[in-house]
Amino acid sequence: MDRKTENEIAQFFQKRVRERILYLMHSKKRGEVFAKLAHNAEDYLDCALTVEKSERPLDKETIGKYLGKTVYVMECHSPPDGEFANLDAVLDTLWSCGIPYILYGNSCLYVETEYDFMTHAAYLLKRNDKP
Repeated sequence: MDRKTENEIAQFFQKRVRERILYLMHSKKRGEVFAKLAHNAEDYLDCALTVEKSERPLDKETIGKYLGKTVYVMECHSPPDGEFANLDAVLDTLWSCGIPYILYGNSCLYVETEYDFMTHAAYLLKRNDKP
């Protein structure tokens, strides 16, 4: 885990929940972050930073355009969690897989939520204070 990067990721969450999210990210309860995002992402993410929201996963080209080639991966089911990895390799494994995950790169955050019947919300957020 890279605490500096995860502190940057926490800035994409609403101020009222940011401290709790940071605590969960840095503890053994890391999976609770994804449980919160799975069906209630808009209650936790700072939607004012949203560039794009979709009821389906965004296409790989759009994700790559914003996040770049190397991304920080947060997901609780496999080894790339808490590591920097190649975007193409990560998307081959995680894209549209049904579990929630977070990708961070170039001051942008991509969040895919859990499948919920026919919807599978995806959020692309960008910090306003970063170019």
